[in-house]
Amino acid sequence: MRQRLFRVSLVIAIALAAIAGSAQATDLTAGDIDDHLNFEEFLDYQADALARDSTLPALSFGDRITVRLVDAFARSFGIAYVTVQPGEGGGPMAAVYSGADGVARLFPASDGLPGGALRLEVRREPAGPVLASATVDPSLSDEVTIPVPGSGVAPTALDLLLVLDTTGSMADEIAYLTAGFDAIVTAVGEDHPEVTVRLGLVAYRDMGDEYVVQSHDFTASLSEMLDWLGRLRAGGGGDYPEAMDQALEAARELSWRQGPVARLLVLIADAPPHANRYNATVDAVRALRNEGIRVHPLAASGVGAAAEYVLRSSAVLTHGRYMFLTDDSGLGNSHAEPSVPCYLVTSLDSLIARVVGSDLSGERIEPDDSEILRTVGDYEKGVCLSSDPAGGGGSGLPSDSGPSDLALDGLSEDTWTIPLVPGPEERGGLKPFTGPGADGGTDATLNGGAGSRAKGWTGAAGGLAVAILAGLAVLAFVRRSRRS
Repeated sequence: MRQRLFRVSLVIAIALAAIAGSAQATDLTAGDIDDHLNFEEFLDYQADALARDSTLPALSFGDRITVRLVDAFARSFGIAYVTVQPGEGGGPMAAVYSGADGVARLFPASDGLPGGALRLEVRREPAGPVLASATVDPSLSDEVTIPVPGSGVAPTALDLLLVLDTTGSMADEIAYLTAGFDAIVTAVGEDHPEVTVRLGLVAYRDMGDEYVVQSHDFTASLSEMLDWLGRLRAGGGGDYPEAMDQALEAARELSWRQGPVARLLVLIADAPPHANRYNATVDAVRALRNEGIRVHPLAASGVGAAAEYVLRSSAVLTHGRYMFLTDDSGLGNSHAEPSVPCYLVTSLDSLIARVVGSDLSGERIEPDDSEILRTVGDYEKGVCLSSDPAGGGGSGLPSDSGPSDLALDGLSEDTWTIPLVPGPEERGGLKPFTGPGADGGTDATLNGGAGSRAKGWTGAAGGLAVAILAGLAVLAFVRRSRRS
């Protein structure tokens, strides 16, 4: 009988290992927030973050001015170059690009603009003639619509750059993203066959590592990009912050195309820059904004409060969207719940394809109902109708559902626990698998929590290990049932 039970457990283990080992990048799940569509909530979040951590860069976003460019038919004018100068005259003091939706945003205090009226001039290119102009007084209005003669031009090209933290804690994300990146690019190409696509990569670690920044300038070859990604190896890092500022500075130096081009940068990170490099990071993001480059951050596992603040601020400054991995896939480390009021959970590749597609079309693209895995908060087309933060409330599990632990024979319940039914704090992952630490406690967590830098077991080997343990748990349970 004992041999039969062991064989049953082994079969279960092998089956679970096959499932765990077959995980692909498309299994990763994610959500996002457009803080410009939920701006008052973002300002509340920013004030709270700064109150908790005074070392964070205090960017002035509250005086935002929204500039809308429309053509003779009241349609979006598309990508254009907008310069800003004092209303009484003088040279340009700031410049921004509108997106395919014809929208540009100014932050007068953060942009170093003087008080009083501002004169805006619209050009197709920085060196082109002035097509239209308008004056706006920030004290009287926070929005201005500028009619531009002629018709707008939709983007005819896409420059898509991945800026990727490749320190040791990012091993899971590198593996999954590498496997699924071709699906993302293929989906964008199928939806926008008229657009020429170039791809680039900036990998970064930290000072003292094997390298700080590795840059691969844009290529039109997807296979070349996949080769670059396939050569990446996670390593180094050591402390929590990384050299994000240097990576963003390097990103600006690549050969971005001019004209009606969607210039997008996806920043994939699980750690903030060093605190003494916060201002350098903000300056690098401002420089990208000045070139019409939108930053769409993707928060990986391990993101803490400082990293979320820097990433979300970068998105707001450049008119991007803040994306974040979720635990719905059950892959990799536990992912911190974002401080946002609402979001939809879909596959990661679907989300990135929609974000890129939205920037190409000038219209927000929502997922099909069949793509939505979970809804958090009161969500409607990117707008959160309720301001209650979603953090901690998006598990999709009943609030009273807790872990059901089974102890293995020969070991006390205080030593090893394997929760087979995850509670809200686990959110579908395998986080609570713990073992005895050096001091006899249970501090040797194999799959770290949201703030941990330790990585969980992933891939075929990790899946086999977890599956075997699950099989042993089943065996222990059956043996205990026989004795009772």
